[in-house]
Amino acid sequence: MPRKKSDTAPSEKPKRAPASRRVAKMSGPEQRDLFEDQSLVESPKTAKPPVASKTAKPRTRTTKAPPAAAVRKPATAATTTKQYIQTVPYLSVLVAAYVALVLAWDAFVTINDNRTVNWSVFQWRPVNLQALLESLQCPHFLVGWMSGSLFAQVDLFKLLLWLAIPVAICLWRMDWDYFTTRRVKHSDWWFLGGICVLAVVAIISVKFIPALAQIYGTSGQTTFSGQLAFLIRQVLWVLSWLLGWEFMHRYFLLRRVSMDFPRFGWLLVPLAEGSYHLLKPWPETLAMVAFSVVMTQYALRRKNLVIPFLAHLAVELFLIVGMMIW
Repeated sequence: MPRKKSDTAPSEKPKRAPASRRVAKMSGPEQRDLFEDQSLVESPKTAKPPVASKTAKPRTRTTKAPPAAAVRKPATAATTTKQYIQTVPYLSVLVAAYVALVLAWDAFVTINDNRTVNWSVFQWRPVNLQALLESLQCPHFLVGWMSGSLFAQVDLFKLLLWLAIPVAICLWRMDWDYFTTRRVKHSDWWFLGGICVLAVVAIISVKFIPALAQIYGTSGQTTFSGQLAFLIRQVLWVLSWLLGWEFMHRYFLLRRVSMDFPRFGWLLVPLAEGSYHLLKPWPETLAMVAFSVVMTQYALRRKNLVIPFLAHLAVELFLIVGMMIW
């Protein structure tokens, strides 16, 4: 009896698939790295559609219309007036106008020309203030000292208009270092000494210039008490106007115009001081202009009034002493 093939032939093992197919069948979904940037994983490549060939197009220039904001409108009277008002340094104009008005006013009071206006009513002295306060029921023991002979020449008009009002205007933005020695350098004191030497020479020359010798004569006092009383009266009179003179010109006026006109604004100070001294003989006018130019430049550069005030005070004191000696 013939044997079956399966009974006689040895058992054969099943054939294995190729390695490429086996790996693909047995491998499951791939586990990606946890810290791998998923954006860097390549996506399966897909065939890109064919790109149509570009054909050159003729270039045509198109002019864009300017925006509405760039179109310049014709200037009207209102806009030009507004721009003009904004560019006018009205603060400097007001300050210069005040200084000019006050100086002209005081010049008429000094001349005492009563042909048009009775300017003598503005010659305010302490005795006039005493009469005003007593009319307001002020006790006499508080104001009686104002009628003393030592205060007879104190000028309250200059003290008010040259000092009190400008200080009140500048008080809210006052630069107090103008009146201290913080900005004064060691060389400035030598500069003051040189000014004092020149002042002594100028005062001596007054005796030999007839126009000045006629105005600045002798004190007329022969006794020591008379000379002392003359000295005190003159010093009080000088202080009543010198403080305001220096403050009004080299702070109130100079500080304002130098901000609006940094290069040439300071020239208004020598112009104002020289114009006021046109009432005096021409040698004194020229000397005042030269003194004003030097001291105005110093105040402008140092931003300080100590040296100009002391120099001006020295000139006045030397003149008083000269009048006592002659």
